[in-house]
Amino acid sequence: MRLLICDNDPVFVKYHYFELLKVFTEIHVALDSSSAWKYLELNPYDMVLVDLSLPELNGDGLVAFIRQDLQAPTKVVFLSDDADDLLRQRAMHIGVDLFLAKPIYRKEMMQKVRRLMSKRPLFFRFLLCKN
Repeated sequence: MRLLICDNDPVFVKYHYFELLKVFTEIHVALDSSSAWKYLELNPYDMVLVDLSLPELNGDGLVAFIRQDLQAPTKVVFLSDDADDLLRQRAMHIGVDLFLAKPIYRKEMMQKVRRLMSKRPLFFRFLLCKN
């Protein structure tokens, strides 16, 4: 499984990177939105962790690109320093699968990431059960 981390905080990335390798076989890191955009154009991802406050283009724009332009079934997790309810609602409205407020502890993140990755689209579950 492939993961893209889009966060301009190298400390956050380093803190979670090796733990996330327990779930994902390949992890790419983008420290700004233009790098994230390039990764997304070149590779399909199972999950994307997106910081809301990326330089250049905010996380909203990146999620819109994933959902509208790529129309990818990628799981999207929003990361934010702000845990405001309106922000959470807006995130869910634009197609985010999970909203996590920073600081995020490894154990909590891993539980939520594993739970989200275990949810497969209905047609995929049907194909798995059919055989």
